[in-house]
Amino acid sequence: MRTAGPLAAALLLGGPALALDLAVPGDITLRETSPLAVHYLAVGPVEQGAVPVTPREGPHTRLIWGVDTYDSSTALLSQFREQIQSDGFEVEFSCATQSCGGYDFRFGIEVEPAPTMFVDLSDFHYLTAINTTDDAVLSLLVSRAGTGYMVQMDVIGGAEAAPDLTVTKSTRIDASGIGATLRADGVAILDDVVFDTGSASLAATKFTSLEALAQHLAAAPGDAIALVGHTDAEGDLEPNVLLSEARAEAVRQYLITKLGVSEDQVAARGIGFLAPRASNLTSEGRAQNRRVEVILTETAE
Repeated sequence: MRTAGPLAAALLLGGPALALDLAVPGDITLRETSPLAVHYLAVGPVEQGAVPVTPREGPHTRLIWGVDTYDSSTALLSQFREQIQSDGFEVEFSCATQSCGGYDFRFGIEVEPAPTMFVDLSDFHYLTAINTTDDAVLSLLVSRAGTGYMVQMDVIGGAEAAPDLTVTKSTRIDASGIGATLRADGVAILDDVVFDTGSASLAATKFTSLEALAQHLAAAPGDAIALVGHTDAEGDLEPNVLLSEARAEAVRQYLITKLGVSEDQVAARGIGFLAPRASNLTSEGRAQNRRVEVILTETAE
């Protein structure tokens, strides 16, 4: 099954034998699933003109997404590496451009043809990783694509059916313009800050929207914001209000401790499930409702 569309990169892959939870910047442009397929993983750089590969058979999911802006392909790969390792995957092989084998490597691995997936022969990274507990493997290809980046991920799990994929619709925030968004609208949704049901733990270690917000607050010390946490409708209101405030406070602490924002500029509150942005009757809607919004409460201008 193949689908495509502008979807946000808050991803949840799950199944009887596979658990992979990612929060990444960008929009999904392709999702392809198969209950049984063979995927060839590169296990080393080019040798004598060929890429050494190993076949893996099982349920297969292929994801491709585009990232408009990021520091570099190296930094983007690093974000993925940290997240897959936190989910129990061990990196077996990784390489970059010339250390992979350049042209021969690119055309020796399985890649969706352009324009679905574009690979810059002067700037790409590749890795394979394995989760021995889940009997799952993945390959990841990150490449510059014009002024942005493209990513292809293949996941081969040990379940009897292809892993489920849950995505949330994107309300994109321009990382360079979050200050303008706040000044114009008074509110912005931090779409790359995602939470699991019942959890106040941040699902990633790097957030484009929070970095942009921190840069704005540093440049505008007279501005103050309130972070407002929201939940899905699982459970009673009172515990959800407490959970939503804990989520907002987790974001506040990240801004203060990780990004150097003044604590006087940031407040945190929670309102539970009282302001949904989508239906709570579907898993996709509930995922959208587990969020934190930022509201401009004070400005020097």
